[in-house]
Amino acid sequence: MKKKLLSFFALTVIGVLAFAATQATQASRRAGAVDITIAAADITDGDITAALTAKIGALAADETVGNITITLDKAVAYKVTAPIEGGGSIAINGSGATIDASALTAPFILMSKTPAVAGTTVGTNEVYNVAEVSVKDVEITGLPYQLFFANGVRYLVGKLSVDNSVIGINGTNKKTIFDFAGRGCAEEISVNNSTIWANPSNAQNGGLYSSQSGDWAGDLGGTKQILSITNSTIYNIANGKTICTQRQNSKPGMGFVVKNSIILDSGKSGQFVVGLDGGSYKSAPTWDIDKNAFNFGGADVSAAESAKVVEGGGTADIIKNSIAGVVAFANTDYATTGNFTLGASSLQNKLQIGDPRWQVEFVGFDVKVVNTEGLTITPEVTKAAVGEKVYCTYVLAEDYKLERPDFVDDDNNPIEFVDGTTCGLEEVGGVEKMWIIMPAKNVTIKAKVTAMPKFYIIGDMNGWDRTAMTKMTRNEETGRYEYEYAPTTTAYFAFADKQFTEEEAAADPNWETFNTTRYSLGEGNVDATLGEIKSLVKGVNGTIVLQPGTYKIVVEPDFNAVTITGEVTPPTPVTVDKLYIMGTGTPKGWVGTTELTFNETAQAFEYEATVTTEETYLTFGDAEFTSWDDFNGKHRYAPGEGNTEAVLDAEVQLVLVNDGNVLLKTPGTYKISVTKDLKMTITTGGTGINGIYVDGEAADIFSDGKPVYNLSGQRVFKGYKGIVIKNGKKVVIK
Repeated sequence: MKKKLLSFFALTVIGVLAFAATQATQASRRAGAVDITIAAADITDGDITAALTAKIGALAADETVGNITITLDKAVAYKVTAPIEGGGSIAINGSGATIDASALTAPFILMSKTPAVAGTTVGTNEVYNVAEVSVKDVEITGLPYQLFFANGVRYLVGKLSVDNSVIGINGTNKKTIFDFAGRGCAEEISVNNSTIWANPSNAQNGGLYSSQSGDWAGDLGGTKQILSITNSTIYNIANGKTICTQRQNSKPGMGFVVKNSIILDSGKSGQFVVGLDGGSYKSAPTWDIDKNAFNFGGADVSAAESAKVVEGGGTADIIKNSIAGVVAFANTDYATTGNFTLGASSLQNKLQIGDPRWQVEFVGFDVKVVNTEGLTITPEVTKAAVGEKVYCTYVLAEDYKLERPDFVDDDNNPIEFVDGTTCGLEEVGGVEKMWIIMPAKNVTIKAKVTAMPKFYIIGDMNGWDRTAMTKMTRNEETGRYEYEYAPTTTAYFAFADKQFTEEEAAADPNWETFNTTRYSLGEGNVDATLGEIKSLVKGVNGTIVLQPGTYKIVVEPDFNAVTITGEVTPPTPVTVDKLYIMGTGTPKGWVGTTELTFNETAQAFEYEATVTTEETYLTFGDAEFTSWDDFNGKHRYAPGEGNTEAVLDAEVQLVLVNDGNVLLKTPGTYKISVTKDLKMTITTGGTGINGIYVDGEAADIFSDGKPVYNLSGQRVFKGYKGIVIKNGKKVVIK
């Protein structure tokens, strides 16, 4: 599109040069051509035809009509009964006057069969260059024939323009307004700040413009061919027919401009734009179609205009910023009176499109808002036109659901809006906005929301902190609460429907109050089941257990069930160079770790445990114990979370755990072997000797004051050397 616009501007520059060249060419006029100037004072009883006839009659026998300039007086009503005919430039300066053309039986402006300028040979054509034909500041009524007719002569008109004028057409004879069908062409046809309307329509193909095959501007020595309609109102021209018959359509240098205009019942429905180029979109001309209203049969057809361009291979942005909606006029009889005054509250009046003479001071309707907690709505305009699409930005607070607003008038009476038709939501520039189509009354938008319940997850992911639980995300479409979790160790969690304050947590040290708001699968630790919906129970002291993996946790809107999907992450193989043990009956019990001896022959760390009547709980570490925060989940290994009863004579993989132990329940002596890749085997039997202590070390076996016995059952004390028994286990003291 940028290339096309550049081409258009380039052509405009070229056109200026060409226009100057045309003027220079026209200076070479035929011998005897005399310019005729008619002032208002030359016209008697408003009869322009009589004044022109008198001027022509005063010419000498060897003189012909050259350029014609007619200047009128606004205070006088004028008429024409015969064409204004000349062979050069023709300029009508109306000064606001009205001309009655209803008595014409031929075109209003008729180019002479005898040009006032010398011809120029272009190829095989004899071309007559005329700088300008203009109609300015005038209202013409009852025009039954063409406004302009080239009369079968190859005139190349530099600029053919209608400016600040109203052209009222009686379309009974179905004549073209700008008619080059007989021969010739204009480098530029311009309709600006004007109205061209018909009653009845001049319903024929090419009702606005028609030309002859082989006579485009390039064929006649010109450099461009532009048809421009700006700030104008066009009504009932070529109704139901192709608006232009460009028999030399889609040539390089051609361009079409329609901007800030109102197009009503002109051309075929939804095909005015493509009709400018003969009925179908082609890329060769330049297109500048922007900010227009397209109506046909009382309906907005702007979307159809764009669709027709796309159908022809163009893109939707060829037609830009069309003004949607039906044009609202102040007078319902505009079709017969030609009074196209816009409604003061109309969108077209607010945007100031169409012929400026029909625009009035804009009187809009108020757009007001009553906001509510959780939702702030801000209209982009506070005064809107009837039919205007009013956008509103909105800010919805977290944990609120957007509801359809209420719409009321100034008396608080409901205003009916239809979703998707006169109100709705739309993404604009990546931002969702509310919108309404403005009715013919003030509107107050009352914001409405629903406060949504909050649901929390508590557990290892947030340190079981009741004052800093993680709020689950509510899915706006499903209403479910979601949380994505990827624990790297066995994880424990539960749910709650209330976040505690610091004061509430301090007042509830045993979690009794909190547990009334707590949700889980049941009391105690319950392993998660993947891919199944499971009922949640409120008011239990329970946790859900997840193995390391990647999961999506989804809770139903009423908090009565949970579904956990995802997959468990296979344990990452671990190899250790040292292994430590702690637990029941170990030298340091639960306050420290004891390093195990590595048996090079067996390629395993070994430990012997003696179980009497007391159950023995053991856990392992790949580093010495310093604190539970550092040990759990980082260095602690067991068959799994919780207490796993030992399986004899079987290889069991130790994994990283938060709180896991091996449980030995049956009295006896056991030999525990753990390889460097943490595969554990437990067998019965063994010497029962699990360590060697050197007298005087900090970890002296006598230091805790518990009794130590020799093999004869006699209690011994510090300084004794040899094999002793303590806590049912044999130890060597050196």
